[in-house]
Amino acid sequence: MKIVKMPHLNVPHAPCTDCGKKTRSHVLKIPDYEEFEEQVFRDLEEYQAAQKGEEPEEDAEFVIKYRRLEEATVMCHGCWKDNRAKAFRFLTKRNGEWTKDPLTNLPKIRKFLNDWDYFDFSQRREDYPPPADEAVVMVNDLRSLTRIAVTELGEEE
Repeated sequence: MKIVKMPHLNVPHAPCTDCGKKTRSHVLKIPDYEEFEEQVFRDLEEYQAAQKGEEPEEDAEFVIKYRRLEEATVMCHGCWKDNRAKAFRFLTKRNGEWTKDPLTNLPKIRKFLNDWDYFDFSQRREDYPPPADEAVVMVNDLRSLTRIAVTELGEEE
C-alpha cells in the first residue's frame, strides 16, 4: 500500500473549514490517495477463480487504481476573504513593531507567515495569480526583512 498525493486532480466538493458549506474554492490541504492493484479479468473462469481465492495466473493483467483516504481541507471564498482581511488587519497592527525589531519577534513573524502561506493569501498556487496588492507587498517586505535579520544574526555568531 503506497500513499500518494495527486495535486493534478480536481478536488471533490468538501465542507468549508469555517462555515461548513460544500465548496472547493480554496484548497488548503490535498487529500491522500492509496495506490492499489486490481486484477483485470479476461473471462468468467478467471473471475470465478479469483472469487474462490485461487492465486492469479502468471500472465494475469493488473491495473493500478487509487482510493481517496480522506476528504480535502477546503475553504469557501467568502470565509477565505474574511480570514484574509483579518490577517491583513493583524499585520497592519503589528507591522511597525515587527519591522523595528524582527529578531525579537521572529517566532511571531514566522507563525504569521506560515499561516499566510497555509491559507495561500498571496494566491501563489494559482496558475495566474492576481497582481500584488498592499497586503502581499507588506508580507513580501516582512519576508525579506526576516531573511536579512536571520542572515545577519548568523554572521555575528
